[in-house]
Amino acid sequence: MQAQLQRILPTLFGELDEGAFQTLLPYFEVRVLLGGEVLFEQGERGRDLYILVSGRLQAVVRQ
Repeated sequence: MQAQLQRILPTLFGELDEGAFQTLLPYFEVRVLLGGEVLFEQGERGRDLYILVSGRLQAVVRQ
């Protein structure tokens, strides 16, 4: 996971020195979803930031 984050985080936050990277690292967790699984439901209170590393997600809006 660290290698993936070191590759991805600079695209979001700019270049990070090692100290800044180590400070952010504990706040990340890897979530693996299989086809058809739901990341979150419409109407749920959001408090997380998700970074899609590979694959694809579909957003469904229910009326």
